[in-house]
Amino acid sequence: MKKHLKKTWAIAIALMLALTACGVGGADTGSTPAPAAGGGDAAGGGENLPTYNFIWAHMFAGNHHIHTGIIEPLVEELRERSGGRINIEVIPGGAISTNASALDDVASGSVDFVWSQPGNNPGRFLLTEMLEFPEHFTSAEEATSVFWDLFESNEALQQEHSEYKLIAFFTTETGNIYNRTRPVTSPADTVGLLLRTPSPMTERTLQAYGASTVNMPMGDTYDNIDRGIVDGAGSNHSGVAQFSLYEVVNFATHGLNLYVSPMYFAMSWNAWNNLHPEDQALITEVTQRGLSMRGAIQYDNFAVQGLERIEAAGVEVHRLTDEERAAFFELGLSVVDAHIAAVEGQGLPGQAFHDQLIAARDARR
Repeated sequence: MKKHLKKTWAIAIALMLALTACGVGGADTGSTPAPAAGGGDAAGGGENLPTYNFIWAHMFAGNHHIHTGIIEPLVEELRERSGGRINIEVIPGGAISTNASALDDVASGSVDFVWSQPGNNPGRFLLTEMLEFPEHFTSAEEATSVFWDLFESNEALQQEHSEYKLIAFFTTETGNIYNRTRPVTSPADTVGLLLRTPSPMTERTLQAYGASTVNMPMGDTYDNIDRGIVDGAGSNHSGVAQFSLYEVVNFATHGLNLYVSPMYFAMSWNAWNNLHPEDQALITEVTQRGLSMRGAIQYDNFAVQGLERIEAAGVEVHRLTDEERAAFFELGLSVVDAHIAAVEGQGLPGQAFHDQLIAARDARR
């Protein structure tokens, strides 16, 4: 109850500050936006367009490369191209919205924008979660392209993201196994290892290989490996570099393609519907597939840099051969089959969607 009240007051205070700063109501207040001062019209329509002040909340650190490299430039572009009318205050670090609550926060209009991950709401993104299947993708760019190929025409996938206005969707680069104990060249090498996992899907995959698992925030992983509480982590090169796990692990795989981790930017329908049509057009222009691909490519680039940093730190990196990777793939099939069966059990087209996903992926190879 105390946590709920604390969060409610935090959101209320943030919104009151926003109202004071701009003199208008955010989309979640239900008030009518005020005309822009001076009659400015960045879109050239000649009319006085509204001014908005929005709140964008997420749980990631303010120095995360997506925050600094994707969100902040987007916020600035919207402010400039709207002539200062579209103002977005970004509040990172889980101050008013966490990964677990972000979906409900944006769906209810408690916040205007969120950056979150489908894996933090198990069971609510059954089709989307298939992107996390092991050995399905080789890069963030590939996985993100396939998502948008499907999303633009697949009604069932669109329905999964219908509680908000989806403005971007991308994935991280592919995942690998990092540990302090021994090289991992086959599934048998994971037996006896206790590994941190980023999501329920990856947890099931690592367990299928033979590892023991624990779901743990990435921010807690360094200390737990250092203290010997866990042996390592299922993660990715960019994450290991960002959280300095190369200081506490001795071995890493490369090319395992353990998973990709989907992420999304969402806007509340309250905020979206409060926008002038010209502002909706502007936001659509600078988001959607184009913004998503920038996020994906950034992850792939940071993966390359992360691998260089890992190797420079002296971590032994094993590059899996096709034969070695096939052994992991065979065990991972049980995870794929079980999830598809669960999706079908919910009355959703699990097998058909997976077939479309594979076809869309293969068409790009």
